[in-house]
Amino acid sequence: MGSVTDRGAVYLAGTYRSVGRGSLRATSYQIVIIISSFTAAIATALTVGELGGKVRDKDDLVRARIATVSDSTSVQYLINARLDFCAEADLQGALKALARGAVDVVVYDAPILRF
Repeated sequence: MGSVTDRGAVYLAGTYRSVGRGSLRATSYQIVIIISSFTAAIATALTVGELGGKVRDKDDLVRARIATVSDSTSVQYLINARLDFCAEADLQGALKALARGAVDVVVYDAPILRF
């Protein structure tokens, strides 16, 4: 092992080797970049997981709070599937319930929801 002198040189096996401030600065920047990359990866994973939502397919509807539009084919589907739901007067009302967190999912006609 070497010992550091007061001038920033390291004594190794009978010779002095200079430890430049530039190399130390570069190393510290590399460490900051590595830590930032890990932090970004973790934040991305958490965000993607959050965006995924609770409902991925029809089997997940059993555990979800559901809203739909009254007098739609979706109402009949939910009744036949024996799922609890709240019926809103229109699609805007169902989407507002979703936005404020009153429900987890809106079941309605797929082409209209995609639009």
